[in-house]
Amino acid sequence: MRRDMYRYQFSERVPLRDVQEMLSLATLATECLHGRSRVRLDASFCLEEKSRSCVLDAGTPVGQDIARIFTGFLSRDLGEEAYRVHRIDDAQPVPGSSVGPSASEQGGGRDAEHSVSREAREAL
Repeated sequence: MRRDMYRYQFSERVPLRDVQEMLSLATLATECLHGRSRVRLDASFCLEEKSRSCVLDAGTPVGQDIARIFTGFLSRDLGEEAYRVHRIDDAQPVPGSSVGPSASEQGGGRDAEHSVSREAREAL
């Protein structure tokens, strides 16, 4: 099954705390559209400090809305030069990827409430 996934890569000047807050706000906004239960069931993302990246699964309407809102927040608040985003092709591994503790595994914040799909974890 093909999954639509996006990888965001952040420049060194971007505080990851700001990124985490924007991801939480995007998730909250999506809850307003779809309801809390739907977001808890369908949202999947992983923010990795070490690689300064975030992988977001946009394979559901919930994931698509989180991706759109998150990208809008990033562009407005940080500027488009502060990050890169691209679609991850399922057939190709992400070069130099490594898996470490994600924000959701470290507890704290709303991120801990959302699943991290195997595909998102492998894409980091």
